[in-house]
Amino acid sequence: MEKIKQYNQMHASEPKDSILESKEHTLRQGEEGFVDASKVDKLYEWCHKLPKIDLHSHIGGCIRAKTFLSLVTERGIAIDHIDFYNINLKTAFEIFKISSELINTCSVLRRVTREIIEDYSK
Repeated sequence: MEKIKQYNQMHASEPKDSILESKEHTLRQGEEGFVDASKVDKLYEWCHKLPKIDLHSHIGGCIRAKTFLSLVTERGIAIDHIDFYNINLKTAFEIFKISSELINTCSVLRRVTREIIEDYSK
C-alpha cells in the first residue's frame, strides 16, 4: 500500500485515466489516486450479482389490490367509476390520486412500503 501512495505522489499530475501494470497488480487512477483494478472488478461483479428491484416505482401505483380495496372500503372512498380491467393513462392518474388519499399516515405508508418490498423480493 505504501508503494501505491508513493507512486500517487510522484505521478499526481498525470491524466486521470492512467493505468499502471506490474506483476502483482493492475492499478487504475481515479479521483483518489491509483486503486487495485482487481478489487474494483470484484466489487463490480458482487454488485452485479445482487438482486435488483425497480428504483423508480411510484408507491401509489404499486399498492397490492387487496390493500387498496381494504383501505378504500375503510375510508369510504368511491371507486365504482374506475374500470380496473381497462386501465389507460386517465385511469392510472385517477388511481394515483386515490392512492395519495389513502397513503396519508405513517402507518399506512409503512404498511404499503413493506408490502411493495416483499412483492419485489419474490
